[in-house]
Amino acid sequence: MAVGALCALSAGALIALASDGDGGGKPALSGLEARLTGSGSALVVSGYARDAKNVLGRYRKNCRVVRVDFSGSGARFRLRIPLQGSALRARRCNAAIAERTHRPSAARAPSAAGPIRVIACADGSCAERRVSLRDAAVATPAAVVGGLRVPVAPGMTVRVPSAPPVSPDVPATRFVKTDGSDSGTCGASSPCRSFNRAYEVAAPGEVVDVAGGTYPAQRVEHDSSKTSATDVYFRPAAGASVNVAGDIDAYGSHATFMAMQAVNTEIPYDGPADVSDVTFWGMDARNFTIDSGREINIIGGDYGPASACGGSYGGGNNGIRMNRPGVMPSDILIWGVDIHDVQSYDLEQCHIECLIVGAGQNITVRGSRFWNCSIFDIFLQPFNGPISDVTLENNWFAAPTDPNGRVNSGRAVEFSGGGPWRNLLIRHNSVNTAINLNDGAANPRYENALVIGNVAERAVACYNGVSYRYNVWFGGGTCDSSDASTGAPPFVRASDRGDLDYHLTGGPAVDRVPAAASDLGDDIDGQARPGGPALDAGSDER
Repeated sequence: MAVGALCALSAGALIALASDGDGGGKPALSGLEARLTGSGSALVVSGYARDAKNVLGRYRKNCRVVRVDFSGSGARFRLRIPLQGSALRARRCNAAIAERTHRPSAARAPSAAGPIRVIACADGSCAERRVSLRDAAVATPAAVVGGLRVPVAPGMTVRVPSAPPVSPDVPATRFVKTDGSDSGTCGASSPCRSFNRAYEVAAPGEVVDVAGGTYPAQRVEHDSSKTSATDVYFRPAAGASVNVAGDIDAYGSHATFMAMQAVNTEIPYDGPADVSDVTFWGMDARNFTIDSGREINIIGGDYGPASACGGSYGGGNNGIRMNRPGVMPSDILIWGVDIHDVQSYDLEQCHIECLIVGAGQNITVRGSRFWNCSIFDIFLQPFNGPISDVTLENNWFAAPTDPNGRVNSGRAVEFSGGGPWRNLLIRHNSVNTAINLNDGAANPRYENALVIGNVAERAVACYNGVSYRYNVWFGGGTCDSSDASTGAPPFVRASDRGDLDYHLTGGPAVDRVPAAASDLGDDIDGQARPGGPALDAGSDER
């Protein structure tokens, strides 16, 4: 679980989760932020657009437009505006600005003067706000990986890679309190006692404020009326810390849980219906389990410690499995998560790793950090269904270690079984040991497998059917003529414990990967790639 101090926020921002706001049905902008990219070549403007269909951002003569989902609860947007551009782009930008701001319904914010203009529009109605360049700053990635932290308990924060899924300006309309009653409709004057009751009475897009305190285990049941893609959002009330002294079991779909502590966060398999579209954002828990869910997001947060066959924590693997017959876990995103200290005290009886994948399709693990994992950081073995379409990118993988800190397997990621492994993309990871694509199966098969731009120890073998490009290997040998070798990991701190720091120190990984070979747009810190003539290998763009 999280150990970061609340005051350790030097490079990022403390995210507010609940505040007052109003809507009115017209386009509105809130939570605007602007920063320079790490290379200084562009501005990134982000925020929330409510009741809007597109957002335009302009700086000097350059602008960008992005479409957003029309949402009364605020849709997150991100615009990347280059600092230099062509005359043609400038003319198009001026025309787009004129088309929007000449409409009489455009609402402006003259008091928020600044050189960056942001305009949100829908159906002839627009809102305009400005962001000052003094609000834009170069990120300092070495200080806070990912750039943002959110409080989950007094003096404790967890890392998150994004702003909250719902704007802090969106007011809550349902309320939960430890001494509430489930006999009402969860209004401000009559809060409910359980998450499930609030979910039951809330409409899609409504926000549930959860008062501070300790709650028993929460089970959110299936609700057949919840068919909208817009979620019901659970968040701590302003300034509150929420601790669920048990599991959060999401049997219901279209729900988001934000910045709370729990024992485990789970997508169970034994409910009355399939579960889809659930997000756990910025949570602090022991383990997460995804059993046959679809469109499940674990975004930010801290998972661990956990222990099996001994130890004091209990729990086990974090897992993705197909335990609901015929329902493949699919479209799974694990982004910006810290997964650590998952230990077995008897390796013969308890084979555990930080993340086990037993089945799944379209699984992405990105921008996450793994350390002090018992046998592997990630173990992929199709023991209850096929595994395909796996992307691992921008991660830090430490060498697996035992409870005493001694290195165990020597492979951070292990693919078990002969495949066929289809549609594998392993790119721009920083690994303090090896990624092994085969655990000894004879004649393993690979279809559309690409390993590109990683910094790692070279595994025992380079496998036929796998394309290797522009990797930097330490420990001897390469897999392709585009690869490079180095004597030691080029990391700031090549530790396998919680003090790991896999930012690059230099060497052959810098400007290693041509932009034509890798389209990855950012690094583990959210900095734009490339920062030079080519992308850096590994998770960090120097």
